[in-house]
Amino acid sequence: MGEDAALDPGGWHLGQIFPKLLPLLKSIPQPWVGIMDPGMGMIMGYNKICEAKIREIMSERKKSTQKAYQKMSALPTLFKELLDSDLPPQEKTFARLADECQSVIGAGTETTTHALEVIAYHLLDSPDILQKLRDELDQVNPDRSVQVPFRDLEQLPYLVREKF
Repeated sequence: MGEDAALDPGGWHLGQIFPKLLPLLKSIPQPWVGIMDPGMGMIMGYNKICEAKIREIMSERKKSTQKAYQKMSALPTLFKELLDSDLPPQEKTFARLADECQSVIGAGTETTTHALEVIAYHLLDSPDILQKLRDELDQVNPDRSVQVPFRDLEQLPYLVREKF
């Protein structure tokens, strides 16, 4: 993945077909892109957030003293590990790390989205199971405007893994 990898907002496939389109899109202010194509505007906004986080990580790493960096390193992160690894310098560039950030977050989003789609499909396809689940949720949370702590949800018999 080269320097141009960060120009590909979220793996947008048109960028592979029309590579000159992406630099053009990136030159247009994000709000304008959002007006022309709200989905692309959201992707570009997401990419900007990833880029800002990578800048922050790289900047913090450069300016921190060795002692401060070791303290910061107490909790390992993907990007700390990549920066401290023996990868060649071209694999530790801003563009590469920004691309990795977008990929990792995108992958996590996609898998969660898919899991929720499958769950929703099976619940809607099985009204009896959906009703049992709703009954249990209503018992623990009759007022749906209140958020239920996760530990309470873990106690519901139908949500306990062994039931499945």
